[in-house]
Formats: sequence, structure tokens, C-alpha cells
Amino acid sequence: MGWVAMRHGEASIQLRDVANGELLATLQSPLPDPVLTLAFSPDDTQLAVTHSGTRELLVWDLRLIREELVKMGLDWARPPYPPAAGPPASPFPIRVAVLQQ
Repeated sequence: MGWVAMRHGEASIQLRDVANGELLATLQSPLPDPVLTLAFSPDDTQLAVTHSGTRELLVWDLRLIREELVKMGLDWARPPYPPAAGPPASPFPIRVAVLQQ
């Protein structure tokens, strides 16, 4: 992959090239709370983000984002992702817990 996701400000995430620090994209979270954790899926096509102060998890589908950027002539200057194998499946184990306050 060769890139890293890092918090930028309170609620935005930058994707940067690991080798040279080049900014590839900035993702703006719709949530106002500060970004707490970031994690890529095993195939690097999704980015999961949690925020402090909320119980919400946001997942960006980077393959889909890049497909849309290609249509607009704005794709990142990186090799494309390999085609998805079959229907989309969640790369993260999903477990839901309701916490009592």
C-alpha cells in the first residue's frame, strides 16, 4: 500500500504516502467529535475511524471513493486497487454492544 492515515485537526483524516509524505487525500468526518482511532482493513480498501465522545464507527470504502475520483479525473497517483472478489463483505468482525450509562 505505502500510505498512512493520520488525524489532521479534530475531525479530518489525511492519507499520506509513507515514503515521501505526499498528501493523497483528506477525508472530512461528518461527526464533530475528535477522531480517536484509525485502522485499515486487511486489504487496505476500507478505513475505519472512531471518535471520542460518541459510540459511532465510520468506515470509508476507499475503493469506491477512488472509483468516483477516476470518473472526475481526480484519482490519486497510485496503482489502482485490484478488482473486488465477489460481493462486498465486511472485513471487520462486527460486534455490537449496548452500554448502559
